Amino acid sequence: MKRFTYLFMGSFALMVNTTGAQNIVMPPAAVPDANNPSSSTIVVAAPTGQTGTTQVQPNRNGQISGPAVVTGVTPANFQYHRPPGSNLGREVISPLPAVIMPDGRQVRTDTIDSIGNLQLTPQQIQDLKRLQIERDRARATPYPIVADPVVRTLALDLSPGKSPPALRLSMGFQTSVVFSDGGGNPWMIESVSLNRTLFSDGQRGMGESAQPTNVLTLEPLSSVPYGNVTVMLKGMSTPIILILTSGQDKVDARVDAKVPGHNPDAYAAVSYISSPQRDANIGYFLDGVPPEGAKRLKVTGGMGAEAWSYQNHTYLKTAADVQFPAFLHAAKSTTGVNVFRFPNKPSSVSLLAGGRATTIFIE
Repeated sequence: MKRFTYLFMGSFALMVNTTGAQNIVMPPAAVPDANNPSSSTIVVAAPTGQTGTTQVQPNRNGQISGPAVVTGVTPANFQYHRPPGSNLGREVISPLPAVIMPDGRQVRTDTIDSIGNLQLTPQQIQDLKRLQIERDRARATPYPIVADPVVRTLALDLSPGKSPPALRLSMGFQTSVVFSDGGGNPWMIESVSLNRTLFSDGQRGMGESAQPTNVLTLEPLSSVPYGNVTVMLKGMSTPIILILTSGQDKVDARVDAKVPGHNPDAYAAVSYISSPQRDANIGYFLDGVPPEGAKRLKVTGGMGAEAWSYQNHTYLKTAADVQFPAFLHAAKSTTGVNVFRFPNKPSSVSLLAGGRATTIFIE
């Protein structure tokens, strides 16, 4: 009895007699079904030279609908005849893409464009600088906002029961306190006592080798320290005590501390201060920031004088000295600016500056 074996190749099936066969030779690989016709002719060659053929009809799914019988042959090999126009058994090779060498000018242009795309633009560089400055500014101060520097005059009151005045400090910012008497004469410092683990005065204490000065420079060593400083002035037995605070919206850049009394080192001069009474408001006029409610008056006659009316008194600010009329109180800054207080409102004031007398009129 003969035994047949079906060999399926793509859309085709071959049934050959395998009885007594030592080796079965497979047909060449078929290309996809879409490239082959619905039927192919299979030629089987027997050792005696006899051949038989069979027609294979696959269905739509590529399967054989019924057995194909080859009679009268015992194949040892076979030949597979491809129908005309079929790609069955043919190796299909896609053509290689054409290689086009780029132009040298285009290579240079592309290289420059690539390098340019890797570099930062001028605007991006400016943005980086701005970002770096903002970060450095934020790291420069331990406070959320930068304090506004203020220059002011501080009239000291050494009377018993009076609270010591406060100085506003800021870390990384030096505050200078200038001591002078009512006439604007510098009052030298003998010694300074403070907690130098919290604050710095630029030196470890006033010794004999230290240069005499009337300026005290203070700076906090941390963000929000709190304490005080005691200053002894030359020829004064009463210490001056100042409270030291920090971390506020304003910082004292320079404080002109007016000490009551007369500096023993000052030259003997005629004092125009006819009354020893103290005026807490005169410092505001000396700073050029009159208190609320002060009314500015018109001054004619030159000398750069300014006048205000406040609480039934007239305050005159000038760089000259007053000769007439008599004034009740006066204060002088270290820059040579004077403020005089008169009762009521004088209609005219005689001034002396640089050996020249001038009369000004107040309206």
